[in-house]
Amino acid sequence: MTANGSKRWFGYTTDAGQDLAVQLDESIYESSNLGFPAVAAGALPVSSTGKLPVQLRKVNCSRILNDETLRASFYVGTRAAMDTAVGIGTITVDGVAWQIQSAQGEVAKLIPATDTAQLDGDIDNNFAI
Repeated sequence: MTANGSKRWFGYTTDAGQDLAVQLDESIYESSNLGFPAVAAGALPVSSTGKLPVQLRKVNCSRILNDETLRASFYVGTRAAMDTAVGIGTITVDGVAWQIQSAQGEVAKLIPATDTAQLDGDIDNNFAI
């Protein structure tokens, strides 16, 4: 494990199968049960906190420590890892078990297109971004 706050690039696979690269805290996200594969060649770099082109899937967790309830959210790198974690009901991060309270699926964002309004004879191909 490395010091908290040290970041590196991880792979993220969208539900549609697109490979992305996201920079995250390696002390947390090098946990294999969070499902982050190695960064694939040609992966598009995206922000973990951004919403374009996707808002990353995550699990919302809690655990009790000294009669205090701690809460945290963790991103999950693949759909298969998400399904496995939710099925088990717990996830271990940095050696600590967290109870999964809820899961938030990936949210894909599309950039709206506008019609060029040109009378060029086509129906679907006259859009510009």
